[in-house]
Amino acid sequence: MRRTRRAFALAAATSLLAAPRLADACGGVFSSDLPGQSEVVTVTSQRIAISISSEQTVLWSQIAYEGDPSDFAWVLPVGPGAVLEASSDAWFEALEAFTATRVSSPSVTCYDGSGSGSGSSSGGCCGSALGDGLAGSAPDRGNFGQGGEVTVVHEGSVGNYQTVTLSSSNGEAVQQWLVDNGYAVPDTVVPALEAYAAQGLDFIAMRLKPDTSIKQMTPVRVRAPGGSTIVPMRMMAAGAGASVPLTLYVLGEGRYAPSNFPNIEVNTSDLTWDFATESSDYEARRAEALSTMDGRTFLTSHVSRQALHIRNERRALTPEGLAPAPENTADTIADLYALQGTTTATGEGTSCDLSAMLESYRSLTVVEACPDGATSPGPCDDGETVTASTFECGGLTDVSTALLGMRPRDLTLARLEANLPPSALSDELQLGPADDQDAVSSDLKAAEAENVPCSDYEVYPDGTEPLNMRPRTTAPALMMLGFLGVTLRRRRRSARA
Repeated sequence: MRRTRRAFALAAATSLLAAPRLADACGGVFSSDLPGQSEVVTVTSQRIAISISSEQTVLWSQIAYEGDPSDFAWVLPVGPGAVLEASSDAWFEALEAFTATRVSSPSVTCYDGSGSGSGSSSGGCCGSALGDGLAGSAPDRGNFGQGGEVTVVHEGSVGNYQTVTLSSSNGEAVQQWLVDNGYAVPDTVVPALEAYAAQGLDFIAMRLKPDTSIKQMTPVRVRAPGGSTIVPMRMMAAGAGASVPLTLYVLGEGRYAPSNFPNIEVNTSDLTWDFATESSDYEARRAEALSTMDGRTFLTSHVSRQALHIRNERRALTPEGLAPAPENTADTIADLYALQGTTTATGEGTSCDLSAMLESYRSLTVVEACPDGATSPGPCDDGETVTASTFECGGLTDVSTALLGMRPRDLTLARLEANLPPSALSDELQLGPADDQDAVSSDLKAAEAENVPCSDYEVYPDGTEPLNMRPRTTAPALMMLGFLGVTLRRRRRSARA
C-alpha cells in the first residue's frame, strides 16, 4: 500500500508540473436579458465529472435550474486548445446509479409471529438527484453579435445549445459583450471574469436552442491537453442560490481528494433503520456533516478501483423502457452506460460488452491512435496500447474519452459531495492524492433498528446473519465473517410482566 501511494503521488506531481493550469468547463449560469425575458435563473444542483491523465483533462458538467428555459444562458472559462463536445445523459446516470449511497435494513428475525422485520430497502441517496421538467418553448433569439476588445473565435452549436467562443484579456470587456448580447451579468462576477481573462482563458457562451424546453441541461464535456488537478469554481457563483448541491466524480490513476477544502466522513458503523418509515438516519447525518465548517466541506462517499468494469451484483439495473431480462440488465458502470445510452437513442439497448473489453485490455494504455497511426478498434501492434475507439458503443464516446491516457486496471473513481454556500465559490478546488487510497463502499447496511414490527426479534450485524439471509455473493471471506461474528448478534426480547 505504501508503495502504491508513493507511485500515485509521483504520477500526480508529474502531471501538475507538466500542466499546472485550471481544468475547464465549470461555468456560471446567467439569466437571459433579451426583451420579454426577465425571469431569474437559479442553479439548484450541479454534477461534474473530471478525468485526469498525463494526456488530457476532461471535464463533464450538468446543471439543474429553476427558471424558464428561454432565460437559460451558460458561460464557461476554457483554456487554449480546449474542445467543447456533446455528452450523454447516460454518462451521469450510470455514474449516479453505481455510486449513490444506498442503505439497507439490518437482517432481523421475529420470533413471536407478530411480523417480519427482515429485508432490505434503499435508504437515503445522497448527492444531487436531478429531476426533469418541461416548460414553454423558447423564442428565436437571433444571431450572436460582436463587441469591442472581444474577439469572437467561433460560433456554432453543440447538442441542444447555440455556442460562441470569446477571447479577451479584459474581463470587463467580456462582461460588456455578454450584456450587449442579452446576458444579465452581475457586477459581482466581473472579478472572476478578470481573473480568468488574465490567465489567458477563453470563454464559451451557450444558450439553449429555440424551442428547447428542458430544466436539466444535457451534459457537455470539455477536453483540454495535459493533466490538471484544479477545478475552477468562481464562475459557479453566477446563478447560485443560498447553496449549491454539488456532486463531483473524479477519475484518475489513483484516489483523489480535495487538498484545500476540509474532508469529512460520516460515521456509518451504527446507522439506524426505522421500519416505520423504511429509511435510515444516514441522510440526517450526511446533512449535519456537510454543514460543518461553514459548509466548506466535501464528503467522499464512494471510491472504487477498475471502476468502470468492476461488477456489483447488488446494483444490477435495467434501464426504463426495457423489459427485465438478463440481456437488458447491467451490473457495471460501463455496461449500464452503454445500455442506457443506446436505449435512449434507439429504443433498443445493447451492452456492447464494454466491461468484457475493459477486462480484456485492462493492462493496456488507451491511446487515440497506435504508434503506426491506426485508430480502428483493437490493441496496437506494440502490445502496450489499445485504441480509444475500442470502447465506443453506438456513437457513445464518454467511456473511451474518460480512459484516454490511462489503463483500465488503474482507473479509480471517487465520488465527492458538497453543499457549498456562494462564499465558498470564491476559491478554486484543488485536487491531490488522497492520504488514504482505500476503497469506500456506498452500499451500507444499518446496524441498529427501531420500530421493528414485532416485539421479540433478533438483529444481525452485517456479516453475521444466517447464510439464507445474506445478499448473494461469491466472496468466501463473507462466509467466514459470518461464523466469526456470530457472537456479536444481539437478542432483544420484550420485558415480561
